[in-house]
This record gives sequence, C-alpha cells and structure tokens, in this order.
Amino acid sequence: MADLVFVVPADKHHQAKRPMLGIHVSSSEQGVRIESVIENSIAQAAGLEEGDLITSAAGSAVRSTGELVKIIRRQAPGTWLPLDVLRDGKQIGIVAKFPPTSARIDSDADKLLSRLR
Repeated sequence: MADLVFVVPADKHHQAKRPMLGIHVSSSEQGVRIESVIENSIAQAAGLEEGDLITSAAGSAVRSTGELVKIIRRQAPGTWLPLDVLRDGKQIGIVAKFPPTSARIDSDADKLLSRLR
C-alpha cells in the first residue's frame, strides 16, 4: 500500500512545493484502488471515495501506484488533475484541484502549534 498524503512543512517559512492528493492506495489489475481517503484532503474535496478504482490520471492510463505517484508529483500548485474512476461498475470523471500554495497547511500547522504552547 502506498501513502499519498499531505506534506506538512517543518516551519511556516518552508512551503510544500507539491501538494499531495490525500489517499491510501493499492495496485490492482485494472488500475489503482483507493483503500482510504484522508479527511480534509484534496481527494476528499474532489469527491474520491474508498473503493474507487483510478484507471487514468491526466489522460494517462494508471496501472500501478508508482505510475499514479509520478503523475501526482508532476502537478504544480494551482493546477487541476483529471481522473477517470471506476465506481460501482460505472466510469466517472473527477477533477482534483491542487491549491495554489500550502497556505491551508500552514494555517492548520499554526493552530496545532498554538495548542501545544
């Protein structure tokens, strides 16, 4: 199982260059199966669900977790990632939007740090 989760910067001055989708996945013969979706992630906002099978991303067929990771890593902040997903036997299109910066992550990290002080 590969983890595709948010990168949390060590400090608020270090911005994450590439946001992550926010899913746990495994490879299958037909594509990449979503094992779980992380709460408040890009994947959850896009409507991805546990059990979905990602068959293509950014117009390229996806047959392994490694292929999906490579495509996601090429995403720049502020871009859209089109995904073809098999859900309940039906092919659907989903678009995940990557935020322009990691400002939301920094905000969440600041809230957590303030609780620890």
